[in-house]
Amino acid sequence: MKDDRQEDPAERNLARGGQERRSERGHGRVSTLRVVTAEILDFLTVFFTGRYLIGLVAGTSDDAVFKLDKWQGLALVAMIVAYFYLLSRTEGGTLWQRILKARRH
Repeated sequence: MKDDRQEDPAERNLARGGQERRSERGHGRVSTLRVVTAEILDFLTVFFTGRYLIGLVAGTSDDAVFKLDKWQGLALVAMIVAYFYLLSRTEGGTLWQRILKARRH
């Protein structure tokens, strides 16, 4: 016998083993272009900022700030990985994800 009560769309989706889709919650999907732009801008920001800071710590002259030596290159890679790993785990996301409102859930 069929149940006469109305089923909530979110319950129906969860019963199928999925999560509630954003469109059912009233939120639109985040544009792929916005997400990719945020990722590129995040990478460029952390690369140039990190390279500059590592150059200051290393005491290199202004002309050689963008020369990557052994430990400086490794430090830059570690800084980039840490930036994306740590900030993507936070509620707000990375810097450019927050600015462009391109946070994926």
